[in-house]
Amino acid sequence: MKIKRYVAGNMQEAFERIREELGSDAVILNSRPIRKKGIFGIFSKPDVEVFVGLDNHDDAKEHQENNDNKVNDHDISELESKINTLSTTISTFYNKFQHFNRTTFDFSDDLNKIFEKLQLSDVYEETALSIANDIKSVVDKYGDDIQEVAQQIVLRYLGDSYKLEPVRNKMTTVMVVGPTGVGKTTTIAKLVALYISKGYKVSLITTDVYRVAAFEQLKIYASILGVPITCVYRLEELNQVIEQIKDKELVFIDMPGKGAGGKNYEQSLSGIIDTCKIDEIFLTLNVSTAYQSCKRIIDSYKFLKNYKIIITKIDECLNYGGIVNASCISGRPIAFITNGQHVPGDISFFDPDLIARKLLSD
Repeated sequence: MKIKRYVAGNMQEAFERIREELGSDAVILNSRPIRKKGIFGIFSKPDVEVFVGLDNHDDAKEHQENNDNKVNDHDISELESKINTLSTTISTFYNKFQHFNRTTFDFSDDLNKIFEKLQLSDVYEETALSIANDIKSVVDKYGDDIQEVAQQIVLRYLGDSYKLEPVRNKMTTVMVVGPTGVGKTTTIAKLVALYISKGYKVSLITTDVYRVAAFEQLKIYASILGVPITCVYRLEELNQVIEQIKDKELVFIDMPGKGAGGKNYEQSLSGIIDTCKIDEIFLTLNVSTAYQSCKRIIDSYKFLKNYKIIITKIDECLNYGGIVNASCISGRPIAFITNGQHVPGDISFFDPDLIARKLLSD
């Protein structure tokens, strides 16, 4: 990795120089205000010092000239992610079939089929077994139709849905958080497009200045959708920016992926939520995330109060078990599901009945 130091009058100026010289793949490692040397520096506005990293052995000019002829790093990363997801899915299917060959339960043929469907949809094994046992208890006691009982039991495990319905002519601030790589930036663009189509006056704020490419992507979406976008380089300035756009009804705030801000992420995020009086918080989760990883992610955000969940990338795995897992682990309502890369589009409000039917269908 190349590391380069920039000194500029402000973050906007530094940002433009970084983008011009190093391209959008540059990563901001650290930034801080510095005083000019000498007595005049005491009374003048401080400059900003920025350290930037770039994973590229070519010099910056060659990077810029050859940029159009190279495969985008984001595309490579996305392809690798899909290959890994496919490999994990195949491995999981194999292990589950092996498990079925070794294990027998006191289930009827119909119930055993439901249990297998749940497992093949990536519902965590203990959860799938718990669902099957609950179905068995009801059917044995009341003799009801097993498919109808299964639908109701799965609905219970999917938990509550939540629909974001901001009050008209009043600002609602919406913060979107989540680990890196879950499609958070694209999801925010989808949300903006969805609520513009409903007639809301929308604005967009990004604080994710750690990845130049992320800001560039969001800026393009904002331009296409015709909404204003503001980049906040220092989190302590966020409240001031929000105060300046009081005429908007809905403000979406894109936060850096967890880990980008270092060890102080939790403390910093909690402070921002309290200071800015954030109205809604959404945690984005990739549906194909393995159960234990999903649990670790959710546990790492347990300091958040009253958050809701957005499930992303349904189109990449077509298994809905991850939704059950996320609901059971978090106990939080699910609000949206995304199922593609199109903006606008490929986002919908969470429909528990639909997901339950898909989980139980052949």
